[in-house]
Amino acid sequence: MFPVSILLLLIQAALIVHVIKTGRNQLWIWAIFLLPGIGALAYLAAEILPELFGGRTARRAKAGIGRMIDPNRDLRRASAEVEISGNVDARRRLGEELYERNQYDEAIEVYRGGLKGIFEYDPALLLSLALAQFGKQDHAAARATLGASQSGLQVSGCEAAVCPYS
Repeated sequence: MFPVSILLLLIQAALIVHVIKTGRNQLWIWAIFLLPGIGALAYLAAEILPELFGGRTARRAKAGIGRMIDPNRDLRRASAEVEISGNVDARRRLGEELYERNQYDEAIEVYRGGLKGIFEYDPALLLSLALAQFGKQDHAAARATLGASQSGLQVSGCEAAVCPYS
């Protein structure tokens, strides 16, 4: 019984220090001190657990665990989004997922599919395409893609002699 009492006192002291350091409501000090077991449990349930499960670190940990359980979920979601909408942003996300998995040929095909119409010289897509080509060890194609991104810049009202983009 004696070691349990010491352990409970140490937990109470640690929680009171936590209340003070984090600037929580000072009434928690009284609750933890005057209600030895229940006050500490209430503080944990009301203040600490929501912070642990709702914080950025908890969200990252949950996402990491989700990737371990189902590593292709994001890829399937991005692929379905391309099939449904086919827009350039969906293609960019699918290309990124493929690139992260070192599936460079598929990523190149997806990026090229988005380089049409007004997005023919889209800098983000062209850079992503060049990165995928570089990952595939196709350095000449990556260099040509980067050259296309520079030649595709259209700056209105910019004279060639003073244009910072030329």
